[in-house]
Amino acid sequence: MKTQNLKRIFLFISFLYLPAHSQNFVQDTLEISFDNLSHAPCAAILDTVIDKRGTQPRFLAWDEKTKHLFVPVDLLILSKKPLAAEIQQALNCGTEKTAACTLELILDEFELSKRNNSMLYPHYRLNAAIQVLHKKKDGKPVSIGRLLYESTIRRAFFGDKLKKSFESLVHKWIVHLAEDLDSLFQNLQTKKTIKSANFRSGNYSADPQNMISTLDVQRGAGGWLWDAEIIFSPREAKRCFYRDGYNIRYRRNKTYESIEFGLSCDYLFYRLSQNLLLRTKSQLMFGLSSWKELNETRHDFWDAFIADYSLSQSVIYNPLDKSAILFGLGIS
Repeated sequence: MKTQNLKRIFLFISFLYLPAHSQNFVQDTLEISFDNLSHAPCAAILDTVIDKRGTQPRFLAWDEKTKHLFVPVDLLILSKKPLAAEIQQALNCGTEKTAACTLELILDEFELSKRNNSMLYPHYRLNAAIQVLHKKKDGKPVSIGRLLYESTIRRAFFGDKLKKSFESLVHKWIVHLAEDLDSLFQNLQTKKTIKSANFRSGNYSADPQNMISTLDVQRGAGGWLWDAEIIFSPREAKRCFYRDGYNIRYRRNKTYESIEFGLSCDYLFYRLSQNLLLRTKSQLMFGLSSWKELNETRHDFWDAFIADYSLSQSVIYNPLDKSAILFGLGIS
């Protein structure tokens, strides 16, 4: 009887506690501060910042953390105030609307992410796309193009590494954005051609996310090697950028064949021109091998497995902001 009563008391307490606190076991939140950005003043006359991302106004990213030693919990990363308001306040732009034109910003994309298992460059990344409009004295906004950003930073060493890293990344990006807006504003006033690595003029409409599938064929002294890979890539926003992907390798040698899968696949791209990219590919592979001369040579159990690391460089035909068939030559 006492056992039954204890069960009833436990169920009653659970009934009262879980509805109010169950969210703590599946989701947590982290606030990223924009408060220390008064050092990035912007001389441009900024009218307003409009958020058109289609998410809640404070949303920055999703991540995951471990709670209660072993429980995985979704981590919702937010700004303290709506992101559009945070950006406008952080820029500290001019407020006297007496210039020939004022700027209006439309925030199309803003995403924070991290890549900690990279062998080439573990980093935190910010991707953003901002449509820039200028309003003349008649008050009509006219789109002049988009600013595209991909900022990266290494992980902080001490304290709350995720919070410190993302805040440092946001601060770095805001300073860069202020410099670009000043340049755009001055060029509009003087009617000069706008030249910026982050700026795409006109009605820019490249896809925000691209899937790149490639097949690398290598010929060596011992045989052939085929690498098939898929890369999910944000649109290109700077000259040097990092990507990661998924790949599978088939190797045909004189003495064995193997099928291998990528444990880590890192790509460093450097744009040489509007049409050419320099690619450095780093791969850590693991797979199974089949030996052809089992009748002549004895092999142990461990010979059925293969692990290797490869580093290759190639020059690829890849037009900027356009879909195309890619091809290139390289060494590994």
